Amino acid sequence: MFELIKPGTNFDFVGKNKFFVTLSTVLVLASIIVVFTIGLNFGIDFSGGTEIHLKLDRPVSTEQIRGIVEKSGYTKANILTIGNEQKEYVIRVAEYASLKESDAQNIRNMIFNEYGKDRIKKFKFSGESGDKIEIKFTEEVEPAKLKEFLVSKGIDCIDVKREGKTTEFQYLIILAGISKK
Repeated sequence: MFELIKPGTNFDFVGKNKFFVTLSTVLVLASIIVVFTIGLNFGIDFSGGTEIHLKLDRPVSTEQIRGIVEKSGYTKANILTIGNEQKEYVIRVAEYASLKESDAQNIRNMIFNEYGKDRIKKFKFSGESGDKIEIKFTEEVEPAKLKEFLVSKGIDCIDVKREGKTTEFQYLIILAGISKK
């Protein structure tokens, strides 16, 4: 049997309490100073953004990936190569939404022009998710036709779903996210 500490061994922790309290205080103060001078390096979980795991059939350089990502409008992308073959990457961008407020307003105007401003009770774009729009009509609208309209206008619409009570004509428009871009 393996014994790390032999039976009957006594440690005098209480007798050395001043030393350990002093050591503990110094280490805690040093930690606080480091946090305030160097700061914390937050990962994508805390700083926000989007992480895309990309697997390719053929090798592509990091510069080519960066060029494509920058052309899509994401200038501060962090691109990591996984493995030696240059076929697998992790792309991190600070943005978490694929749709900007101005884009949502353009979609709103298109829908107003097509369906009439008076037929729309509510148009809500969530800047936090950036890929969903809630819209409430005064009367029923076929979700497939609304999706078809958006796609015909060049909007990358994944789906349109009816939500809420049957007496309310509320729909959720789901748009393509950053990873789809």
